[in-house]
Amino acid sequence: MYDELLALVREADARLKRAPSPLVLEGVRVTRVIRGPSMLEALDALRDLLGELSYEIGTVRTWKGGDFIKTRDGWVRTVMPKKADGDRVVLGPGDVISHEDYARNMQSTVTNIQGMIADGRLPGTLESQIDAAKDAVSKHKKAFPRFMKSLQDAAPPGSEVSGRVKTFQSALGKLVVKPKYKTAAGLQDTTGTRVVCESTADVKSTVENLKKQYKVLAEDDYISNPLGSMKYRSHHLIVEDSDGTAKEIQVRTKNQDAFGHWAHESYKPTTDAKREAIEKHADEIMAYAAAMSDYLAAKDEGREPGDRPRAPQVVKDVFGEIHEHG
Repeated sequence: MYDELLALVREADARLKRAPSPLVLEGVRVTRVIRGPSMLEALDALRDLLGELSYEIGTVRTWKGGDFIKTRDGWVRTVMPKKADGDRVVLGPGDVISHEDYARNMQSTVTNIQGMIADGRLPGTLESQIDAAKDAVSKHKKAFPRFMKSLQDAAPPGSEVSGRVKTFQSALGKLVVKPKYKTAAGLQDTTGTRVVCESTADVKSTVENLKKQYKVLAEDDYISNPLGSMKYRSHHLIVEDSDGTAKEIQVRTKNQDAFGHWAHESYKPTTDAKREAIEKHADEIMAYAAAMSDYLAAKDEGREPGDRPRAPQVVKDVFGEIHEHG
């Protein structure tokens, strides 16, 4: 397997060297890009060997090998450590890293799982936990198309439905941070989905339809009761599917979705400038976010929203303003 893996990595590296550069994507300087169907086939084979390295859109994960950022176009961009000139090297579409980097990234999860088994916090062996994670993910993947169709049927026409099934590696990592789950079979977000609607009324009707179809295991209505000082709004459900698995559904408006993408950078900043801005101007940034959340909520509910909140200069310069839908 290692020889096959090494050949794939070398093939990826060779294609990277032939790819055109540079270009700019989502505000990130991309200095090397993978292109072409044959490369994507190689990446598919590489994923089979290494395991998928993907997360929800907008998610940022920092490992020793670098930062892994997913942009709004839906592709995973693997952002490796900064070079001396300050540029970041981004590999895409599709992500690939060396066997050595991948092994380092995964080793912390493996070490933590082994330690939790050794001190009795998790049952079985590392092998049995991996098998359980693979079985759980396989079960979720099998049900995924049907489940997504049910969300489309529950939502009004024009709604956007998206989702993903965790990789078994990601499922194992969740056991480390959520030790109350003893195997990946018990996780409630192995399937994570989102329904984005036009209005608050559409959100409410979608939630009502979902409750008629599925048993609700947990519910958080952050639209009626906004979360935190930024007033995050979204309706979250954990439902039990017909196959007995728990699945996560987030239902929100298009304005709330845009707000969520913007807000992500305020609590998981991806640049030094954003981190510094939050440290120095947190109150201004949070006050703007809360005011915009109320303004967008009024629009989503068909009420007069009043004047659009003015963004502080630090928001304009570092984060950009929150865009409203429609």
